[in-house]
Amino acid sequence: MQGLDQGPLRPVIRRRASARPGPRLSFRWALDAHFVAVLLGTLAALGLIGATLSFIVDLFVAPWRLYTSDLEESLHLLASVIGLAGAFRLARGAHQAKHTILIGLGLNMAATLLLGRATLTRPETVLPLVTWVGLAALTVAARVRYPHMPVS
Repeated sequence: MQGLDQGPLRPVIRRRASARPGPRLSFRWALDAHFVAVLLGTLAALGLIGATLSFIVDLFVAPWRLYTSDLEESLHLLASVIGLAGAFRLARGAHQAKHTILIGLGLNMAATLLLGRATLTRPETVLPLVTWVGLAALTVAARVRYPHMPVS
């Protein structure tokens, strides 16, 4: 007869369910590169649609705005295109995909900080800035699984 610490348990003896650790709340999925790519791609596509619609409306309704405030919207449009391309690259596990995404987020921030100085204290300006900083942090923290490249 074996004691409790003298060897492996017999197949008949099982641990009680209460002795096992319970499931822990984990947010590892939030740092997975595919989740981050889908999130960033969705937000970039929405930003692309919004900037395009805003640009088209201003073109027909207020063409005098094209040379002033629409420069900022055009930069946001370009940043959305760059962000969408970076999200596709991140989903594929391409090298330097994070750099592409960070360039798009940086362009968004630069356009807002440089061309939207008059509205920097408004919540509708502060909230996107904080969101872009958070998305940049999420992008940097994302775990990318690069595809295996055979060595020749």
